[in-house]
Amino acid sequence: MIFSVSSLPNLSILLAGRSEENPVDILDSPEFGALMERLRTEFDYIVIDSPPILNLADFPVLERLCDATVFVVRPGYTEISLLQDSLATLNNDKFLGTVINQNVEWWLWKSSSYYHYYKDYDRSRSNNAV
Repeated sequence: MIFSVSSLPNLSILLAGRSEENPVDILDSPEFGALMERLRTEFDYIVIDSPPILNLADFPVLERLCDATVFVVRPGYTEISLLQDSLATLNNDKFLGTVINQNVEWWLWKSSSYYHYYKDYDRSRSNNAV
């Protein structure tokens, strides 16, 4: 069942729920393929949220079904070596980029650092001004 989100009129959600079956068997089934085709006619964009891709048998099937792949990483949490290994498994033609998630403080810290860099740069210029 597809749910519409009343506060976001352009968002609908299809929950996977729990299954006793092997996820690869479900994703690779004719029924799931038919569902994806139906959803493609009804929606402009379909986002499939999946677990981390390393050692995940589902990923090759998901990648085949999807038009693009986006990585979601968490600064200070996602290990760089795992990210590099994951990137190496991707079809580069489908990879769009990376999204930073769950760390507002990181963004504020980076913004603050850049601000101080420019502030120091301006100070050095004014001290050297004639």
